[in-house]
Amino acid sequence: MMKKDQGVYEGDFSCRKDVEHEYQVTLDDNVRILYAGYWYADYNGDSVVLFKQNRKLYEVRGGHCSCYGLEGQWEPDVVTKEQMLHMFKEGTYYTHCKDSIMQAMGWEETA
Repeated sequence: MMKKDQGVYEGDFSCRKDVEHEYQVTLDDNVRILYAGYWYADYNGDSVVLFKQNRKLYEVRGGHCSCYGLEGQWEPDVVTKEQMLHMFKEGTYYTHCKDSIMQAMGWEETA
C-alpha cells in the first residue's frame, strides 16, 4: 500500500495519474482521491476508487475481462460511511481491500 498525493493507492495504481490513465478521464482539481486500488491478473481486472468532491464521498467500481480495460467505467456514485460499512460487513466485493480502505478513511471496525 502506498500513500501519495494525499491518497492511498494499491495494486497497479500508484498515483492519481494512473487512475486517470486507466479510466481514461481527467479529474477536476477539486477531486481528492482517498483510496484507489486496481488489481490485474490473468487478463482480468477489478478497481475501486473512493474520493471526495464538494464535501461528498463518491465511489467508483470498475472491472474488465481480457478484451478491454477500465475505460468508460468512471461512473461515480455518492456513498456514505454507513453504506460503505454495511457493504464491508454484508458483501464480498471488498474482501481484498476492506482493511486498506478502513485505514485510508480513518474508520474503525464496528461490531
